[in-house]
Amino acid sequence: MSPEYLVADMTSTATFVCNVSQGQPLSIMWVKDGQSIMVAGTSSATNTGGRIRLIEPHVLNIRSVVREDAGCYQCIVQAEDYSIQATGELKLGDSPPVFVDTFTEGLVFEQGSQISLKCSASSTLLPQIRWFLDGQPIDGYAPRRLTTADFVKSSGHVVSFVNITNAKVTDGGQVNNFQQIYS
Repeated sequence: MSPEYLVADMTSTATFVCNVSQGQPLSIMWVKDGQSIMVAGTSSATNTGGRIRLIEPHVLNIRSVVREDAGCYQCIVQAEDYSIQATGELKLGDSPPVFVDTFTEGLVFEQGSQISLKCSASSTLLPQIRWFLDGQPIDGYAPRRLTTADFVKSSGHVVSFVNITNAKVTDGGQVNNFQQIYS
């Protein structure tokens, strides 16, 4: 298979070629991390929205690479009297962080209400999300009423919240979130 080792950035295209010599009729099956993903004669892999498809029976194409595409790919070639396989590995390259979900701007809340703002970001390396109010970090701002929390989803997206209890007029302003990458 070529390439044996492929580095692709998220949202880019990756292609594996199963090098087979023509001759007797062959059956080619594609496997990722031990699970069958495609058999020659089908148009696209299941549950990928058509992103993973065969250009030819021996050419596997992955459009708009996502985190879940990283892994070990195999092509298994079966002929009448033999079976062979080849392996290639897809790794993710560095990609800048992008916000996947953000809160709506221009929200209005009543004084004394409970407020929760959420955003999420994704990158090859886990991003760290920091919150700002009027350009100043909210770390330490009204620590008893204002808290932040982060968690990582199974998809690799970092989800961050800022929660305000008993909102006050002084809590109003331009709230921003900023993402940084730490390895």
